[in-house]
Amino acid sequence: MLMNNYKSSDIKMNERIIGKISTSINTTDGEGVKIKRSIGSGEIGIRNDELSPFLLLDEIRSNESSDYMSGFPTHPHRGFITVTYMLKGEMRHTDNRGNQGLLKEGSAQFMVAGRGIVHSEMPIRNYIDQSFFAFQLWINLPSAKKMIDPSYQDYDSTEIPTIIDKHFNDYTVKVLAGQFKDTFGPIVDENLKTFFFDIELKPNTKFTDIIIPSTHNAFVYVYNGNGKFGGPTCRSKFVKINQVALFLNNGDENSLDTIQVEAGSDGVKFLLLAALPIHNEKVVQYGPFVMNSDAEIKKAILDFRTNNF
Repeated sequence: MLMNNYKSSDIKMNERIIGKISTSINTTDGEGVKIKRSIGSGEIGIRNDELSPFLLLDEIRSNESSDYMSGFPTHPHRGFITVTYMLKGEMRHTDNRGNQGLLKEGSAQFMVAGRGIVHSEMPIRNYIDQSFFAFQLWINLPSAKKMIDPSYQDYDSTEIPTIIDKHFNDYTVKVLAGQFKDTFGPIVDENLKTFFFDIELKPNTKFTDIIIPSTHNAFVYVYNGNGKFGGPTCRSKFVKINQVALFLNNGDENSLDTIQVEAGSDGVKFLLLAALPIHNEKVVQYGPFVMNSDAEIKKAILDFRTNNF
């Protein structure tokens, strides 16, 4: 479905409803970095196949540098995409191919690990303000794309469109990927047509402007406040801070879906993620390697150990 045709009267429009809600868990990763993991753990209660192609979503948020400064020293990836979105603080990225960059407040990085990358992600110490806030999302790659060359898309805050309600200032939408109304995000995902929005609604406001293809799997993660999600109103569900809500998907290639949101009394901030699911492919994950068979995982481990990334 072409999103540039969403205003056509010939397009069937559906209302997405929530199928499952789960609460993130506290855990650690890297060298002891404290995180909230909302998808990507069996403890959460949402299976990977329900959220395909999404594999993991971690939130790092703290005002204490001891919670995050140990960072993510040199480690490998193969077979998937990472998206890092910085809301507060800075993090330096370096890899085994000589690439390096500094992720600052409001910036985003879309990294296709493909056939293999070895990199590090290390927070920058700030002696004046220790607050740090970031998300990292993992997105699977279809089997035919798992061994493509690694690549990057890096965007600073000025390159990410911010849409503010013209009439009542009731909402703010940052469009990292995909299309919101007539605005397109800078991140381009040709494989899975990913949508990535960061949305803020003022208290007690209603929002019906999110439109995504019916083919896409979708979920929201609430990181501040709370609200009711999904429609029609009689079937909406209350989603609280640090909860993920998975929307049901009918897979109709000839229709589009709206997602309704009503903010609670404190307003709500949330991420909306949507992408084409990967059908009929086994997912075999071993730490930072995501492939389609045990043999491919063993090959990834061997290649890493023999410096063939």
